[in-house]
Amino acid sequence: MIDKIAEEIQNALKYDLHFAALALALTLPDVCGKAKYPEAEYPEMKGKKRYVAWFDEYIGEYEKISENELQKIPQELSEDDINRIKSLPYLSGELVYELRCSMFHEGDPKVKEERPITFELMLEQGENFSPCYTPSISSCSESEGLRFIVNVSDLCTKLVSVATNYYHNNSDKINFNYNFFYLN
Repeated sequence: MIDKIAEEIQNALKYDLHFAALALALTLPDVCGKAKYPEAEYPEMKGKKRYVAWFDEYIGEYEKISENELQKIPQELSEDDINRIKSLPYLSGELVYELRCSMFHEGDPKVKEERPITFELMLEQGENFSPCYTPSISSCSESEGLRFIVNVSDLCTKLVSVATNYYHNNSDKINFNYNFFYLN
């Protein structure tokens, strides 16, 4: 079933249906998180907790700036610049969960908390898609809260890739009870 969802996300991206692709892709950590943390074994892991935990383990952990990359920071930069680079936002489960909630429940790109977060969706079309050159998420400003640019194609591609891999390694844990049939 994850393969079918992945195929539909990829088709949506191919035809520049970015909102459809993103909405469907943002459900994948829910499905995989439920498989990883079944309620019977992990009663404390529900909803947001399991979404964030699964995402951080399988994607978020690899989005952080690595020690190897930190070593490449030019030494002539000021300590403030180096600390700012070290604290750059990364694609975390918490942040992606906030994006998911803002899309599904509010339809508003602004998440209102102690410090407002605003999401801006970057849409790449057809041949312009370049996940290797644009980060999934980057900070634009901190003046009145945080504003993030989300590269929709890159985020969808990462979610599809990782969830598909997780599914193929854990298919016995993911049970879909849907029966599909076509009417002629």
